[in-house]
Amino acid sequence: MQYSGLQVLAWMLLLVGTGALVASIATDYWSVHEMPVIGQSVVMHRGLLRQCTRAEVLAFYKHDCTNRWSELVDEVRKLDDGGQFTLSRQNMKAFEIITVALIGLSVVVAALTLLFGPCTCHKCGCCVTFWVLLSAVCSATAIGLYAYYTVHGETMTLNILGQTVSTQINEDRLDNLAWSFYLAVGGCVCQILSGLFFGCARARTHSYSHTI
Repeated sequence: MQYSGLQVLAWMLLLVGTGALVASIATDYWSVHEMPVIGQSVVMHRGLLRQCTRAEVLAFYKHDCTNRWSELVDEVRKLDDGGQFTLSRQNMKAFEIITVALIGLSVVVAALTLLFGPCTCHKCGCCVTFWVLLSAVCSATAIGLYAYYTVHGETMTLNILGQTVSTQINEDRLDNLAWSFYLAVGGCVCQILSGLFFGCARARTHSYSHTI
């Protein structure tokens, strides 16, 4: 079984892209949210599976990570002994579930293609191209959803209770996409290029066979 240089490149891109997506799922920096509070600072960074909160209160730091999927109800955690303010975790949102489902589907499809695709590449090259592009569409849709909801402040899943600072927090809060998100973007780009290269390799092979 021989592969053209374009097909080898396509397989390598698919492998790298799938690995990048898996790494993005496993890390907690899809977005970073900074909330300045009078006399304190609260920073939350989150991934698709976990969210972590770091609070600075009177020069003391407290760091806490929770699994977004462990509970689907609000969880209140006091971050300072004086009880000046508490953080309430919001319920799981529909777009979070859809995003994780799409990224998971993308990884599964890509992994199955990597496992079984080499056996069927020469017999049914169009099928390999289809599954790779389907994987890319799923990951691109998930990435687009997350970016959209981050821009609109929906990926910030904490409420600050107590004091009279909620309005100021919402005005001064910073919501930024982080490196895990861009890692997923890189993985998606690799998948798209892989699908295009598979398609080009098949077209060239088909054209060559007709010429002979």
